[in-house]
Amino acid sequence: MANDGVASIDLDSALVVETFVREQADDVHDPCSMALGLNVGLSEMGLIRNVEVVQLGPDWSVKVHVRLTSPGCQYFFYFQEQLEARLLAHPRITGVEVTWDHVLDWTPEDMAHSARNRIA
Repeated sequence: MANDGVASIDLDSALVVETFVREQADDVHDPCSMALGLNVGLSEMGLIRNVEVVQLGPDWSVKVHVRLTSPGCQYFFYFQEQLEARLLAHPRITGVEVTWDHVLDWTPEDMAHSARNRIA
């Protein structure tokens, strides 16, 4: 896991925490993109629906809503495990909940332009 130095990142506002969460999500690569020889992270794939951040004294709790590319996607539990481990590696994040968004409205247009360009 590429979390060396993660504890040195100062989480001083909800916006900074949300940005940190999205950056960590991009270190979790979608296995389908990896099968193509690419490493596309969850944020770049457009799979992070939203991030809720709650301050608990000096610490933070986060809830991440993950989208899936299709109803048959088998990787939610992989995404959940990897994202929880990466976020809980920061000593000021004391609670993490990763949930699956049941809407199933993801399309390739939801990917970042950089991801679409690499896949094309």
